[in-house]
Amino acid sequence: MHNLELLLLDNVKVSGGYEDFPKNLIWLSWRGCALKSIPTNFYLENLIALDLRNSSLQHVWKGTKFLPRLEILNLSHSHGLVTTPDLSGSPNLKRLILKDCINLKEVDESIGDLEKLVLILSGCSNLVLPASKIVENQSDSTPSDMKKLSLLSAVKPWQSIRSWVLPRKYLQLTSASLPQCLKSLDMSHCNLSEIPNDLPSSLSSLEDLNLDGNPFLSLPVNMNGLSKLQTLFLDRCTNLEMIPELPPSVETLGAFECNSLKRVLLNLPNMLSKIREAVLECENLVEIQNVFKIRPLRSVDIEMIKDIGLFNLESIGSTEVEMFNYLTHTARKGPLQGLDECGIFSIFLPGSEVPDWFCYKSSMGNSELSITIPPHLNLKIRGLNACVVYARGKVHVEGYAFYTGVSIHQPLLQISNETKSLKWTYVPVTVGFPKEKEHMLWLSHWRFANDELEGGEEIRVSVRGDADDLLTKEFGIQLVYEQNNNEGTVTEDITTMFQHETWFHKNELGEYFICNQGEWFRPEQTVSD
Repeated sequence: MHNLELLLLDNVKVSGGYEDFPKNLIWLSWRGCALKSIPTNFYLENLIALDLRNSSLQHVWKGTKFLPRLEILNLSHSHGLVTTPDLSGSPNLKRLILKDCINLKEVDESIGDLEKLVLILSGCSNLVLPASKIVENQSDSTPSDMKKLSLLSAVKPWQSIRSWVLPRKYLQLTSASLPQCLKSLDMSHCNLSEIPNDLPSSLSSLEDLNLDGNPFLSLPVNMNGLSKLQTLFLDRCTNLEMIPELPPSVETLGAFECNSLKRVLLNLPNMLSKIREAVLECENLVEIQNVFKIRPLRSVDIEMIKDIGLFNLESIGSTEVEMFNYLTHTARKGPLQGLDECGIFSIFLPGSEVPDWFCYKSSMGNSELSITIPPHLNLKIRGLNACVVYARGKVHVEGYAFYTGVSIHQPLLQISNETKSLKWTYVPVTVGFPKEKEHMLWLSHWRFANDELEGGEEIRVSVRGDADDLLTKEFGIQLVYEQNNNEGTVTEDITTMFQHETWFHKNELGEYFICNQGEWFRPEQTVSD
């Protein structure tokens, strides 16, 4: 078969010599290759792609093998491999794939001359890249180490990705070990304990970065310095606590099951849609900067507690509530929490009736309430309180569907100033989940300014929901006043938040919709006049 160009072997054991093996092969896939090393008389000079996944190779070949056309070398899942081969004879190599080479300890320095190379090392948990302190410890180095060290300056764009084989629990990565012109880097499942702070400035050309499944605690604070970054994957980085500001060039972000993630810093409005899709199953996420923040009630400003109408915190201090987060799709049980979201403050707590201090209440079963604001010559409206009483719907008696459904219509509030043709609709990012045969109170305080609500104006407040999901029993509203000469509160009001129109959905009529949830929630499915 002298003209054979494509050959697929699957767990085949070949006996005899390799002198007469087809010499015109351009693609060879030999998965499960039983060889410990490729023989010198195995002619492969015409190969463009060599796939040796799941092989028994310990050393791919000895010395330098001349493969001028080779572009792809796949050695994934070769558990016996301890080092990569000398690749100086393969100047056109573009992809070196080493996924799950769990015993790989060293990467040959020859890759420093391969300017077209994309290196994939995910799952190489025993590989140790050069630590930044290696130069400081020259006195302890062996002559062999010193020789390797002297080669660093000769390696062109890579500054060497070779390794010193030292006993370390985690893989250590330094920006000096990576090429400045690198566009794609996959270091997923490599046991990375730290990401160097100078990585953004050293890899300014990076477009794709995969750090899935690593145990590092933090990312560099100047990640927005990666001005060309388009994709960033952080899935199952279970120790990561914060995602810093990212460059506007990012198009895809993944942070699935980052169980320790608490904060996401958001510098640009267009990043919100990407984060919505990224943080599923991040059960401890309590803040997206400038969007929402969840905090224990004891840490909430006392004036805000008074504004919402709660005065005796001692009586409810030990109360626990199960909360469901529609952004992360996770449930968590704990002490009472305060939700600050886009100028609206909410608390969810057990209760079956609208408190007496709410002046206006809906009748049983009525989902809408209209009032004319009483005129006050010396009082200015600075906010509005709302209270919604709800219970489990028909399909949530066992609670299972509440957690698994992706189109749940939880209670939402709509406030309209009919006189000024202003309308705000709000769906909270997290809600309390009432126990079976019990009710829950949703107390919310809306901070207004700039005369959005004034005496003599007609306002309409309505509650929307779905009886199959969460059933609304009744609701009430209360106006919050301040003296005209009062400087007002220092908390950000809903009007200020709405000036950043790009944060919110806004229809052609100028009606605002606050919904910081995933893409499965569609406002047009729930809001109606």
